[in-house]
Amino acid sequence: MKGIYHLIIFLSAFLLLSACDTKGEKFDLDDDDKLVAEQLVIWWDEGTGVPHKSFAEESLSNKFPNTTFRFTHFRAPPPHGLLPVGYSSPNLLEMMRSEPSPDLIVFDTRFLSLMIEADYLEPISDTYGLEMDYDIVTEVRSVAPDFVLYALPFGRIAEGLFYNKTYFDMMNVPYPRDGMTWDEVIELAKALKRGKESPIYIKSYDSMASQLSLRWYDPETEQMNFESDEWKELTRILVEMNDLVEYRVTFADINSIRDLFLPFVKGESAMVVSPLFGHQSQKIGLLHYESSLMFWGVDLDIASFPVFDNEYRLRPADYMLGIGIPKKSANKEDALKVLRHLLSHEVQSENSRKGLISMRADADMFADEFGSSTILAGKSVKSLLSGGPKGERDQVYEFINTINTSLESMVTMDDIWRDTVVEKVQGILRERIMNMLSDRKLFIEEMREKL
Repeated sequence: MKGIYHLIIFLSAFLLLSACDTKGEKFDLDDDDKLVAEQLVIWWDEGTGVPHKSFAEESLSNKFPNTTFRFTHFRAPPPHGLLPVGYSSPNLLEMMRSEPSPDLIVFDTRFLSLMIEADYLEPISDTYGLEMDYDIVTEVRSVAPDFVLYALPFGRIAEGLFYNKTYFDMMNVPYPRDGMTWDEVIELAKALKRGKESPIYIKSYDSMASQLSLRWYDPETEQMNFESDEWKELTRILVEMNDLVEYRVTFADINSIRDLFLPFVKGESAMVVSPLFGHQSQKIGLLHYESSLMFWGVDLDIASFPVFDNEYRLRPADYMLGIGIPKKSANKEDALKVLRHLLSHEVQSENSRKGLISMRADADMFADEFGSSTILAGKSVKSLLSGGPKGERDQVYEFINTINTSLESMVTMDDIWRDTVVEKVQGILRERIMNMLSDRKLFIEEMREKL
């Protein structure tokens, strides 16, 4: 089926033009080392923690030496009514509202639906997706009501269970293994419990929820639903983990930030479930601490992301970066050439060595080198690359800060709140998400009027 699809698209593209942009203007794909513009502006999602310099800027500067590339960072919108400490970069919605359009944008694909509804992105010709993984391109296409391609996958951020082998050896406990359930991981953590530090920390609560394809919001009734079996299963696991955590907060200081990754970095904790790259406070990534892990001499290895003990045993929904071209881009032809280069075998294979999973159709050719230029070299990286069925994200997952902060509170909340913590968090989620969905609707209407 894949072969037929690719053949049809290729023949169609060949008969129509060598290539065309989405407005039908002709240009030469083979002449991809020349850009017209002296400067191109690229908005880059700093919230994902993937550094633009090493994953795009260096390659672009070498490929197109006569063009200057100006990268502007943005982050996910903050929780409603909250501004996290150190939130120095503009958030995405502010920039879409007020800043001149960039030529290209690299962003967390959880915002793709928002951008499509706001009519912000230019459609991309199928020609540009031919070298990418068919299933992933189909999935990206399915986000749009018209099934038009509005973005392409720049790369997937791996998530997994990272563990300190020395800690396990000292406690004479077997290492984690691929395919463990959350219940099994909790039992393993209980066997490792010593002192005040928790033997496990989690920085991917939104990904946990996605494994259950959890739906909080019903767009038909426009109400939040906390009666589902999926929500009850998630809260059961989180409340059980509360027993393992010594660091406590109250609702008065729930928005204060403490870096729960540091105990693992210093070798004082056994396990952490996190992405490789991530937001510096809300969804922190392992590679953010690469130099510190080396300094403290942590002998780490990797197991796959734990699964829920049900018939599906889904891995998390993809934590993926997309690349797209805004409708108001002043240099669409150049932007398409840059997009094509960033998705090329050359760039994607190099990015894979730095720890970003490529979504190219030929990515298996360089999968063995994944993470080889980082502290992952020689580790069980295949545990991060395993495929299989995955969960889905609800629309509300756009609000990553609210989701992760609220779910984390169930684990870190003081014992005096244990019996009521689920009810308290439901109230917080209901209030904030309903407010943000209202703001989201107004934002989309505002953007459509501008365009």
